[in-house]
Amino acid sequence: MKSKRLAVIFISFILSCAAAYAVGQKVVLPLSHRGDTGGSVKTEYSFADHFDSLSFDNRREVDTEDIPWGSTVARIQDEEAGTSIMMVQGTGLQAQYHVRENECIQWSHAIHPWVSQYSDGMTLYVRVYAAGSEEAGLRRSYTVKPGDTYTSVVLPLDAFAGQDVTISFSADNGGNGDESGDWLVLSRLNIMSGVQESLTENGKEAYWVSAHYFADAWPANMWDSEFEDIDTDLRQIKEDGFNSIILIVPWRQFQPVIGRPNLYNNDAFEKLDMILTKADKHQLGVILRVGYTWDYYQNRGNDDIIERYENIVNDRQTLDAWIEYVERVYSTAAAHESLWGGFICWEDFWNLTAKMKTMSGKNEESKRYAAGIGFSRYMAEHYELEEIRRLYDDDGLYSEEDLYIPTEDKQAFRVFYEFYDGFLNELLAYSQTAFPDLSMEVRVDDDWIVNEDGENRYYSHSATYQCSGSDYTAIMYGIPMGMVNNGEKVSWKKALSKTDEILKKVIQGGGKKVFIDQFLYYDNTQVFSLNAQLIEDQIDDYLVRSAKTLRKYTTGYGIWVYRDYYMDTIANGSFADGLNGWVTDAGAAVKRVDGNNKCLLADRARIEQSVSGKVTNTTGTITCRLDASIIEKEFVLKLSMNGEEEEILVAEDGTYYASFEGDDWDILTISSEGEGFVDNIKLYNFCQQGLLYDVDGNEGELIGAMRELNGKMTDQ
Repeated sequence: MKSKRLAVIFISFILSCAAAYAVGQKVVLPLSHRGDTGGSVKTEYSFADHFDSLSFDNRREVDTEDIPWGSTVARIQDEEAGTSIMMVQGTGLQAQYHVRENECIQWSHAIHPWVSQYSDGMTLYVRVYAAGSEEAGLRRSYTVKPGDTYTSVVLPLDAFAGQDVTISFSADNGGNGDESGDWLVLSRLNIMSGVQESLTENGKEAYWVSAHYFADAWPANMWDSEFEDIDTDLRQIKEDGFNSIILIVPWRQFQPVIGRPNLYNNDAFEKLDMILTKADKHQLGVILRVGYTWDYYQNRGNDDIIERYENIVNDRQTLDAWIEYVERVYSTAAAHESLWGGFICWEDFWNLTAKMKTMSGKNEESKRYAAGIGFSRYMAEHYELEEIRRLYDDDGLYSEEDLYIPTEDKQAFRVFYEFYDGFLNELLAYSQTAFPDLSMEVRVDDDWIVNEDGENRYYSHSATYQCSGSDYTAIMYGIPMGMVNNGEKVSWKKALSKTDEILKKVIQGGGKKVFIDQFLYYDNTQVFSLNAQLIEDQIDDYLVRSAKTLRKYTTGYGIWVYRDYYMDTIANGSFADGLNGWVTDAGAAVKRVDGNNKCLLADRARIEQSVSGKVTNTTGTITCRLDASIIEKEFVLKLSMNGEEEEILVAEDGTYYASFEGDDWDILTISSEGEGFVDNIKLYNFCQQGLLYDVDGNEGELIGAMRELNGKMTDQ
């Protein structure tokens, strides 16, 4: 059996060489594909030449009938790749090196062509550790697919200049079950000087004019979409003067299970890769919001997302899962020219403050929580005991073990905000080891605290504004910021004056320009109905006249609502993920029709889904919108909620509606009399508007002003 396998490998080798010759011997992509040379390029260190001095993980001798080179990690000679290093899954190698200025690691990788037909892919992990540190200061991972040509990579070491480091390469089977044919080849693995990385410069010179892209969904269920109109969508976005899109990347939807190992949603990553590929095609940049909280994936994960964000403060396993998620997101996106950057957001971690307030007060539970999240240690390390007693207004404190979560009416609560800001800064720096130049949307709103006289004053989160390690500070900006917010309508002049004031404040605190990732010139959200709004017929004036202020203070802006969306409570309403999220009987099945998934309902079939807890305003009218199509003849759909039933006669293909009155919405049930298809099911009681395009893609009243603003910003 082994002889037969070797024969197949030999034949594969001959065929791979012939194929390489036929395509111009381009098995190895030129190294300049990922890096441009500048000045004198020189090889400072060759891993292959120093192979015998490297350290290895799980390197062992094996039968040459299994691996021709007789080892699980071997130096090999290849006609196309030259002198290379071969690794199987579960192995690793390390080199010790002193980094100098303007040096980088450079290599090419691929599954060995002899065995690519057997392999189901591998993942390559690269880590760089400063001397004495157990935490990687740089971490990258690369998905290596069978059949792909050699991919060249340039990894700058600028952050380690003048330091001794350990450089580690390791490989596994990428979460795939089959270990056959997992021979990873690292070709021309060297440390070079005089090479300048080009990929990280994407979008650097552009002014970012961005639109959040949610396809035909909304943020919570976007990744359940089929993206059937993505080419049309991106084409329109570009024609409207935007040069980039912003994508939210929900942590739980992309990494549903935290554990050993962490488990990933491959479908979500494939969709992310697809969108970036489409952005490449349409020459649009992509900015990623990493770590978005809200999704409808809760039934397919192993934890509560709010608890996950709380645990990241003090649980090492959760923090390790986070950095692995960030790394995988970046590695997927960085394979595309369209990736311009990314940011995390304070808001996704803000629930910790809400829990702190519920846990506050002098009691044993509060003490345990303060110790568990590290707040007690922070307080003890930064303040003397006498000062701590004064801040708590509590003379019964004698040691770190006595400290608890302070109530909001004590000066000590200010220290919690300091602790929280420090945590965000540390998390950003840690995340940047996996996602270079990652920024953070910082909290611009100030928070009430009390001073030593018991009077209210504002606390500014300006300690986070610098966003060290990034070229810009990200913020959300809306008209209400800095206003009275008692239902007032303001002129464009007053609003623009306040815009100038707020942006200047952030720049003074951070020392760098701002990217407004959410530019909220209009907001019809019900819970913010008392917030200040622009006078309706002056919104277009504000947009057009804001160009000078935006150019002065910002590196770009992003529109949150490019296309109006329903706040849809249905998960997987387009059936892109099969019947996941639905309770069904045997008469329901997902079928592929004209390139899209649809749910086939046989006669008397039923599907249902609970929306309990997902409806924000639980009293009034809630509407179900769905597409239905006949097979041979008309059929009847019966929709019910909370005991109320509506019938729809489907006589032709089209979009149909049913509305229900009541409160405390629970389960939507859809059943059929007769046979037919349903698709794109939405259940909503609110439509978020941006006044650019309505939910059906028709132009809104502000699209002209937005195009004019975009033109002013991209023409310069």
